[in-house]
Amino acid sequence: MHIGRGGRRGGRFGPPGGGGGGFPARSPVFDINTCSSDIFSASGEDESYLNEAISEKGAQLSLAEASKTALTTFTKKVKETIEKIKTDNVLPELKIEEVHIVGSLAKDTDFFRSSVSDIAVVLRSLPTVESTMELGEKVVQELRKEDDKEVISFYQREFGCQITSLNAQVKILVTTLPENSSKLEPDLHLSEKSLMINYFSIRHAKWFAEVNSQYHLRDLVRVLKDVRQRHVGLHPLSVWALELLSLYCVTSTQNRQPLSLGHAFRRIIQVIATGIFLHGAPPLVDPTNPLRIAFDLTLPEMDVVCLTAHTLLRIMNSGPRGFRAVVGLDSVYANEDLTKEPKIWDGVLIAPGQPVFSEECMTPMFSEQDEALADKMGAVTTH
Repeated sequence: MHIGRGGRRGGRFGPPGGGGGGFPARSPVFDINTCSSDIFSASGEDESYLNEAISEKGAQLSLAEASKTALTTFTKKVKETIEKIKTDNVLPELKIEEVHIVGSLAKDTDFFRSSVSDIAVVLRSLPTVESTMELGEKVVQELRKEDDKEVISFYQREFGCQITSLNAQVKILVTTLPENSSKLEPDLHLSEKSLMINYFSIRHAKWFAEVNSQYHLRDLVRVLKDVRQRHVGLHPLSVWALELLSLYCVTSTQNRQPLSLGHAFRRIIQVIATGIFLHGAPPLVDPTNPLRIAFDLTLPEMDVVCLTAHTLLRIMNSGPRGFRAVVGLDSVYANEDLTKEPKIWDGVLIAPGQPVFSEECMTPMFSEQDEALADKMGAVTTH
């Protein structure tokens, strides 16, 4: 998962360089919300249940106040401890540059199923497994000095390390400065993929905090995270992709007025179903880095994401009960993947979508003999 290859490389954490070729503009995926109003007449149905469902589920999904307070307090203690390690230069070989609270706690999209927060630590040095373990051990030592009765431990992880107490967990996402990316050695340092993701988490948190203050997306994002968690076919999508798609579907309207969160949720499922993440579709560009969103999805993953959204959209279109079931408000299907088995919704049998992509379609249709003959015929016609 490299950012940029060949002529596009501008430092693997940095923006891709090089000029673009002259390719024709791609047609956008079908989006009913951008169609002329005279193409589709309004149904006249009361759709107030859309917003009510998102608000209700969003409230259910938010972390309980006591749990959030405990998580916030512990996260701040860990951050202050790391900053003290930096100020006192206790671990000089680490050369800590920056410390940021990121992730769901910073974005205010905390999730009731997860008392976990994220802190990104940017190093001027190159992070090795050993140095990351040193950092984790030192943080635990300093925290125990403050309260020797508190049970605190740390674990080595591919992203850095994880500090845990009885009531909360903090992931320390270790990364390095972009200019160090060319010096990384696979067998010595943390993986480039992890370092890149950790570095961008800082930009993502700042970006989302800004847009959330204007459009209040947190309930919508919480619901999307829950829907993604319950439906295996949506697992390939990152939370970051869902956050960006949320802003796109709320703000990209014909009249420039933001969509309500309920209508935006339905629109998100619609545009995924019409192929916004498929190969060849016009890309959504990452506002924090010039890459298309979900650029790392494989072709089979693109297919399964699309077909899963197809099935969910058909269930939602069956009426209020189907919509509430997808959102997660139907107690019968609260923790169920709705795309696994055929079910009857409002008198209509809705069966799961089937994959379209197969590895066979990537096999060349011509044999070597056919290609040789084609080359020979081409040579003849040019004389």
